[in-house]
Amino acid sequence: MVEKIPVRVEKSSTTALEHSLVSKKEARVAEKQPAIEDIRNKIAHEAVSTDTYEDYDSSPEEEDEQTAEEAFVNKEIKQMAYSRTLSRVRKQMSPTERSMSRLIHLPVVEELSETAAATVGRPSGLIGAGILAFFGSIIYYFTVKQAGYDYDFFVFLVLMAAGFAAGIFIELISRLVRPHH
Repeated sequence: MVEKIPVRVEKSSTTALEHSLVSKKEARVAEKQPAIEDIRNKIAHEAVSTDTYEDYDSSPEEEDEQTAEEAFVNKEIKQMAYSRTLSRVRKQMSPTERSMSRLIHLPVVEELSETAAATVGRPSGLIGAGILAFFGSIIYYFTVKQAGYDYDFFVFLVLMAAGFAAGIFIELISRLVRPHH
């Protein structure tokens, strides 16, 4: 099934070279035409109809099982990636840094650190501690100097603890009054 392409050739403007280029082009097109038809026939033969495709659809129960397995695998992969990253970074550290890193990244130490960060590192507690310690120390300093006593630095620590407790208490009250959704 070779299709001929009409070529308009004017005798005065064409040379033998141009004529040979046109005939080579026609030959290439004629060679490719059967290959394209073979590809189309192969696609039509191997194509799956939509009716057949719907039979391969997975059921919802199978999808739930797959997601449960994937969740387990993801946690395992994350742990492996974490340990590989730690070992890769430790190779670049000095021996003292490496031993400190091993101590810091022990599971017990990391758990304590995360717990402390969630409780002690509360922004409201830190803000309360800073504000009360600052203003309380200024008031205490001028009061002590006015009365002629020595400044006790322990009062600063007590004011920080009291400010931290007050900040946490205020946060607790504000969450009880207007809960987050």
